[in-house]
Amino acid sequence: MNKKKNKHATEPVIETLYHLYRDEMMRTAYNVLRDGSKAEDAVHDAFVRLLKNRETLDFEANSSAAKYYCITAARNAALDNYRKDKKYVDSPVIEMDITEKDTLDRCLERESAEALRDKLAKLKKNYRDIVILRHYYDHSFREIGTIVNVSEATARKRYQIAKKLLTEMIRKEGDFFER
Repeated sequence: MNKKKNKHATEPVIETLYHLYRDEMMRTAYNVLRDGSKAEDAVHDAFVRLLKNRETLDFEANSSAAKYYCITAARNAALDNYRKDKKYVDSPVIEMDITEKDTLDRCLERESAEALRDKLAKLKKNYRDIVILRHYYDHSFREIGTIVNVSEATARKRYQIAKKLLTEMIRKEGDFFER
């Protein structure tokens, strides 16, 4: 009987957490997912998890521990949702927004979408994902690191390696470089 009282006593705490931290949780989820409706889903998932684990919550609703716990729950839910949603791999590369004007990018602009997809498909998944996230989704290296669970420096290095590999593939198939 004592457990039932605790269960009902935590429900207002969950509601209070929702009112206090929902906006910050939305911002956190949006920074990972870059989509408002997906961010809302992630926040919803985070609160479902909070409700399931309500008996283990041992903090006051407006404490820094509660805020950290809620924001971390939203971030983790967003990352989980991002990993489940693999649509970005199937997205057509033709829509890439290339902003940097280095040698590889000039070549990529000249390559047909199909040829570029073929070259990207030859890359290992961890390199291909970073190129797609960087050029197609315009994520920063910090965001990419968060999404693929590596450090910002590792994301940057993998991107450099991927660019080098793509450049080598393009060079082998034809002379696209202006000299």
